[in-house]
Amino acid sequence: MSHKLARIEMERAEGSSRYAYYLRSKNQEFRLQLGECFIGRNPACQIVLVDPRASRNHAVLRITERAVVLQDLDSANGVYLNEERVERPEKLRHGDRIVIGTQEFIFAVEDTSPDSASISVEEISGVVTPPDAPVMSSTVDGDPLDYLGRLADKMLALGRIEAAERVLGAHLREIESLARSGAPVVHTDLLLAAKYALRLAGAACAPEWANYTIRLYALARRPMPTDISGELGALLRRVPNIDRQLMVRYQEFLAAHMHQMTPADRELCHQVLALPQPL
Repeated sequence: MSHKLARIEMERAEGSSRYAYYLRSKNQEFRLQLGECFIGRNPACQIVLVDPRASRNHAVLRITERAVVLQDLDSANGVYLNEERVERPEKLRHGDRIVIGTQEFIFAVEDTSPDSASISVEEISGVVTPPDAPVMSSTVDGDPLDYLGRLADKMLALGRIEAAERVLGAHLREIESLARSGAPVVHTDLLLAAKYALRLAGAACAPEWANYTIRLYALARRPMPTDISGELGALLRRVPNIDRQLMVRYQEFLAAHMHQMTPADRELCHQVLALPQPL
C-alpha cells in the first residue's frame, strides 16, 4: 500500500531561503527553514526519532540561503551520508541519502542553483547548542536490524567490510547480550543476527562472526535453522580458526537435549551435528 507523504513545515521567525530544502523519509516530508535543525531522540529536537539506535542529540543541519551542511554531534552510532560515515561537516547535494539510527532520509532541493556551491562548509559549521522546545516527531518503519543489514550489504558489495561491521556491530552485540542474560530472543532477531554475522564472516574470511553465530544459538539453546547451518557449514570449510571447542560444546548440548524437542527441531539438530569440524 502506498503512503501519502505528510508535509510538515518548521516555523522560524528569521525568514525563508530563496531555495526550498527538504528531508524526505518513507512517510514524511520535512521542509527546512533557515537556521539549525537538530535530529535525535531528544524531544527538544526539530526532528525527533523514536529509535533506540539514535542518540538524544544525534545530528544537526545548518541551513543558509545557499547551502545545507550536515554535522554529526558525536553520536554513538554515527551518521551515514551516501553510505559513508560522516567524519566532518558535509555540504549536502540534491538526492543525497542520509541514515541516522535506522531512519533513512533523502535530501532534496526544489530549485538548484550554482550559488549553492559558493559557500564553504567552514562558514556554516561550528559549536552547536540543542534547542529547548519540541517541534515534531518521526517514527521508524520495519525491523532495525533488517534495515541496517541491507545497508551493510551495500557496503560489503563495495568491499567496505569495516564500514559494514561498524553499522551492524553494536546491534548484533545487543542481541547477544540479551541472549546471555537469559531473556527470550525473538526468532526473527536470532535469524537476522546470524544471517548478517555470517555475511560479515564470509566477506572478511575471519572467524569472529562465525563464532558469534555459534555462541548466539548456544546461548539461546536452540538449533540453527537450515539456511544458517548450511551457510555456517560452508564457512567451516574455508575460514580458518573458527572456535572448535565452542562448536563441539554446542553440538554436545543439542545431542543431549534433542530428545526433548519437536520432530522439526530434532531434524535441525541432526543437520547441525552433521556439520564439519572447524579447520
